[in-house]
Amino acid sequence: MDLYDVYKVETVGDAYMIVSGCPRTNGIRHAGELATLALDLLNMTHHFQIPHKPDAKLMLRIGLHSGNFLDLETGPQALPTLFFLSLFLLLALRLCHFATDRY
Repeated sequence: MDLYDVYKVETVGDAYMIVSGCPRTNGIRHAGELATLALDLLNMTHHFQIPHKPDAKLMLRIGLHSGNFLDLETGPQALPTLFFLSLFLLLALRLCHFATDRY
């Protein structure tokens, strides 16, 4: 993750929520940073072997959102916790909940 201008906001179950352009703005680079990370992670799955399931293939579900959000910083200055509130995020979480392994 250090190779990309991204910030891991939250881990929920097996899902990571990663943002770019926040808490530090990066101009118009946020979409490119997230897309590059997503493509690099996807590329790594071809070479990754699950130790206890050598015949299984690691699968990723990747979704990108670009749009408005509201952030509320809490906690100490050194380690802020960001809460992202967005109608699109809620929609994405619902879609993920109903997603099936079709691909």
